[in-house]
Parts: sequence; structure tokens; C-alpha cells
Amino acid sequence: MQDAKRCLVQFRSSSYQEGLTSSQEEQQAPLCESAAEVAFEEKPSLSKFFSADHSGGDQEGKAFFDILAAKLPSSDQQSQRSSGSASPRSALQEPCLTSDIQAEQNFLSSLDEPESCAYDEWIPSAPTKEFLMKLSTSEPGTVFPERDHLTMPGIIIEEHQGDAVKALLFEHFEPEAHHRITLSEDTVPQNEEGLRQLIGVQCYNAAVNLTMRLLTQMGQGPGAGGRPTRHSPQSLQLWYTRLALLVKLRKFPLAEVEAEAFGLLDKPDLYYEFYPDAFPGKKGSMVPFSFRLLLAELPQFQGNHHLALNNLYKLLEVVHRVTL
Repeated sequence: MQDAKRCLVQFRSSSYQEGLTSSQEEQQAPLCESAAEVAFEEKPSLSKFFSADHSGGDQEGKAFFDILAAKLPSSDQQSQRSSGSASPRSALQEPCLTSDIQAEQNFLSSLDEPESCAYDEWIPSAPTKEFLMKLSTSEPGTVFPERDHLTMPGIIIEEHQGDAVKALLFEHFEPEAHHRITLSEDTVPQNEEGLRQLIGVQCYNAAVNLTMRLLTQMGQGPGAGGRPTRHSPQSLQLWYTRLALLVKLRKFPLAEVEAEAFGLLDKPDLYYEFYPDAFPGKKGSMVPFSFRLLLAELPQFQGNHHLALNNLYKLLEVVHRVTL
């Protein structure tokens, strides 16, 4: 009898423990599932991002890593989620991450300020700095630059850049060539928006042709090389786009020939101070840093690796001086 009671007690206790365990598991299961769903929703999908962008462009206006940075929790959210104790690794990483994001926000907001020169900040060479100082401290119309102080580019490659794929179709599959419909420099707006459209659909040859038209409107077209001209951020951006397209098309000799007129991008007429009538009170370089980087790397495509490396080290030296 006692053995039977003992067995009954053991059976009831084991049943109670199993029921308690199963109820706890049932309560924890929805929590785990909801946490997994939240984690899955918060995690940015690399494959989803690129599969949605079939044209190769940036339709959303920001790259995948910008989306990744935007999804990172703020420092307040991180402190709320933490239980009061953080690992040494997270304690070291969180301030760095927050400071990087804050620095980027400060930089972007500073571009809207009229006094800001963060984007234009560059250190000119001693002769260029001396001339710009002399120009700014003299009466208007009393200081005239010499030819050595001027950047005088012009379109050298006047040949029309045709559609290579269409030419190949005409040679081997002529009936199919008539059905090939693509954008050209004649079917887009004759401005920077048209240039963006051509580049967006990878019509690079047509984009090169359009840059020639736009630069001709600015007085820097065919035959303008060696003549004084006025520069602007827009004209320099067009030149950068044209040379970058030639490099993209692997037409390195053509890019090198047209880039020769820009030299080291350090002539006084490439700075805002050279045009006080157009940019009153504005200082700094009009040259995009990406333009400097492109010209520094250009010799390597022709086999001059040492020259390209020297150019890059010169850029790095100036960058270190700017950031000090």
C-alpha cells in the first residue's frame, strides 16, 4: 500500500513538472518567434537590395551601406536595450559609431551654410597661393594673370562615338539592328539631366558625345584648347564626367590627351578667388576631389605605375595637411 502511494506521489509530481515545463515553453515560444521576426525585419537584405535595382543605378538615392547605417540604433535606443552592463567591446565601439554618424551629419549640414568651405577645402601650392593673395588684395582690373597661371582645356577628340553594339549588328545581323532602340545624345535633354539619363542606361558613347556639346556651349569645345576661358564647378564636373567615361570605355590614350591641359589642377583660375565677380567672398577649389583622384590614377592605365603612385602620394600628403 505504501509503495502504491509512493508511486502515485511520484507520478503526480512528475506530471506537474512536465506541465509546468510545457507551459513555460509555450509562453517562451511566441516570444522567441516574435524576436526572430523582429530580428529578420531589422536585418537589411543585401540580395533583396541588389535584385530590386535591375538598372545598376541608385534609384533610391542611397547605396546599400547607407541603408545599413540608417538602420543602426541610436545611442539612446542602445542604452534602453542594454541591461546596465555592457561588454568592453561594445563600450568601445558605440562611441566611435555615434561619433562617425554625428560627424557625417555635421558635414552634410555644413554644406548648406554660406560660410562653409568644407567641400572646397584644398591647399594650393605656394605660387598659386601667392597669386591669389595678390589678386584679392589689389584693386579690380590691376592684376592680370600670365598664361602660365591659366588652365586652357579644349575638346581634342572630335570623332563621333558610335554605338558599337549596333554597328556589330549591322555587320552580322542587319535585320535585328533595325529593332535596336536605345537612347542617344539627340533623344535626351541637352543638359546635365540628359547626361544622367544616358549614363543611367549605360549609353556611355552617347554620353561622351553629349559632353562635347555641353562643353562647346561653355566655350571649351573643339579648337578651344590653348585659349583663355572661364571655369566653373559645372564645367569642371563636365570635364571630370567626360574623362571618367573615356576611362570607363577603356579609351585611355584619348583620356590622357585631353587631361593633359589640366596639369596638377592647381592653377589659380581653378579657385573661387579668381572670379570675385561670380563668387564674391567664396574661397577654395572648384575642382572635385574625385577629379584629382582620376587624373592621379590615369597614368597607370598606360603602364606608368610609378608616376601614378607618386601622384597618389602627393594627394595623400595634401589630404593629411588639410585634415590637421
